[in-house]
This record gives sequence, structure tokens and C-alpha cells, in this order.
Amino acid sequence: MPFGMEIQFILKNMKAKISFLFLFIIQIISAKSQEYKLIFLVDTPTKFITTDAFKNLFIITTDNAIIKYDSAGKKLAAQRFVTEFGLQ
Repeated sequence: MPFGMEIQFILKNMKAKISFLFLFIIQIISAKSQEYKLIFLVDTPTKFITTDAFKNLFIITTDNAIIKYDSAGKKLAAQRFVTEFGLQ
């Protein structure tokens, strides 16, 4: 590699490293300390848990019931599904 191209390569890599370092420092400075707070506790044996865009919580229990909670922990709906012939 000719000397001029070598210097350009070094400078290009140096610019990339400085840009990365700059973005990393900005990320550290702008990062807020996050504290998590327990909103409500659901003491139910579950198979699956998920949320939606409205911050509702959906739980599928081990006995095939679907329970919906709002973001404050209020139970909104529950439905139990039984498979054919009562088998689960």
C-alpha cells in the first residue's frame, strides 16, 4: 500500500473511532438512571405472559384461562377455554 493511501486509511479509521467514541459519550451523558417500580403482583401459575400497546397485561394460565389486566392491575376480563372432550 503506498504511503499516501496508508495515511488516508489510518485517518479514515481514526475518524470512525472518534465518531464512535463521541456517540458513546453522548449516550452515557444522556442516559437517565432508570428505576423500576412494582405496579401490581399477579400470583397465578402461568404458561405465557404478554402486553399490548395500551399497557394491558394478558396471562394464559396453566388451566388454559386468559386473563386481561389494565395498566393499573385491575382485572378486566377472564375466559377459560376447554379443549374438545374436556382434555387440556
